[in-house]
Amino acid sequence: LIPVGQTTQNTVYFPKETVYTNAAGMVAEEGEKPEATLDIESSSAPVKKIAVLIKVSDEMWDDFPMLRDYVNSRLRFMVEQREEDQLLNGSGSGNNITGILNVSGLQTQAEGSDTPVDAIFKAMTKIKTPASNVGGYNPSGIVMHPTDVELIRLSKDANNQYYGGGPFTGTYGVGPYSSAFRLWGLPVVETTAITAGTALVGDFRMGAQIFQRTGIDVKTFDQNEDDVNFNRKTIRVEERVALAIYRPSAFCTVTSID
Repeated sequence: LIPVGQTTQNTVYFPKETVYTNAAGMVAEEGEKPEATLDIESSSAPVKKIAVLIKVSDEMWDDFPMLRDYVNSRLRFMVEQREEDQLLNGSGSGNNITGILNVSGLQTQAEGSDTPVDAIFKAMTKIKTPASNVGGYNPSGIVMHPTDVELIRLSKDANNQYYGGGPFTGTYGVGPYSSAFRLWGLPVVETTAITAGTALVGDFRMGAQIFQRTGIDVKTFDQNEDDVNFNRKTIRVEERVALAIYRPSAFCTVTSID
């Protein structure tokens, strides 16, 4: 959901909008032009490292094609899974990224007496019209825990028909079945990195950006610790990234989903 950029620095400095006023108006010939208000404060996001190691025997190393594919699949997945968790939940302390859910200024919408899908729509509206002094954004995606997705996908009407389409056909038996899950036209990303009962709605394209200092980097060492004694090699996979959140109010959590 979040666009990816590049950086050559250990800290990314970026502008964060605090006040936005669109003063554009109609102007007569030779008339004075209205001046917009756009308050920007300087913010920064330190580059953090995500890494993992694995030890393999010389015999495994001899089957290099198999080992290469295993590393590219499993170890890369480990790094990317941790990155996903950090982008959402990172505390910002120590070696942690400041994740979207821990940034100040995030909007929130409780489910209350609403249905989950109604609460999500209200969160979308808050993002589009957050406040009088902040420009609206357009939600581009939703992040949800698999059990919350299950709750919505299996919801039925009084006739025991799935609101979102059954396992074989589209909504109410009309049209082809689609495995792509969307709510109110937005793609839904399922991940256990977000807590069950909470959804995150946001303009991920405009509200935030990932900056890579280095992409997925794989290196092999044959003299780490006691590897020489045991005919082993150590494979290291790591990535260095930062997360810039340009507008916290472009995101809204939906809480107490049940």
